Amino acid sequence: MENVKLIYLLSIIISLVLCHPLFSQNIKNGKDKIIADVLWKVDDSSSNLRCVIIEKDSAGDIVKTFKFYNDNLDSLIYSFEQDIYPLAVYPLNDGSDNLIIISNTVTSTIFSVYSYIKGKIVKVLQSGSKYGPPELVYENKGNGSYSIIVTNIGWAPKRNGKGEMEIAESADIYRWKNGKYIEIPNVPWSKRLNWKK
Repeated sequence: MENVKLIYLLSIIISLVLCHPLFSQNIKNGKDKIIADVLWKVDDSSSNLRCVIIEKDSAGDIVKTFKFYNDNLDSLIYSFEQDIYPLAVYPLNDGSDNLIIISNTVTSTIFSVYSYIKGKIVKVLQSGSKYGPPELVYENKGNGSYSIIVTNIGWAPKRNGKGEMEIAESADIYRWKNGKYIEIPNVPWSKRLNWKK
């Protein structure tokens, strides 16, 4: 009798998995592959959101589809595609209801920030740098959110005096205030972490 109960329970679990929207989509198109499923907690919603990244081969090009669902994965809220590979996707969890996606190209790092505003997902910031991913600095004073710091490259003479080399010269700081990012451009590099203005 216990074996029958176990088999019955397993068959229910397998049925639920096979009927799951993500799994069934994976089965229908053998070229699709889920490469990430990120839980996104938002204060403006009664439930959490999920950012699911699906990789698919489209005529020889690898395309990443970002799909945003409710926590139950039964309602698609927003989606977009990009052909560059994401390095990181994570919610900022700072009370801003924002999620950052950092992606890499051959020559630079690009990041986008999405916010959940009144039931919709909106891109609120996009920027990048040739000098690598942005720095995230938690501002425990003020509104208690993350500042995003993007490096600007400059040139300086090499120590041996022969030619020039790239250096981190300044930074652009993006601070979340009143539902949007405020840009503070060209902050001296050495002062970027403690910039008060």
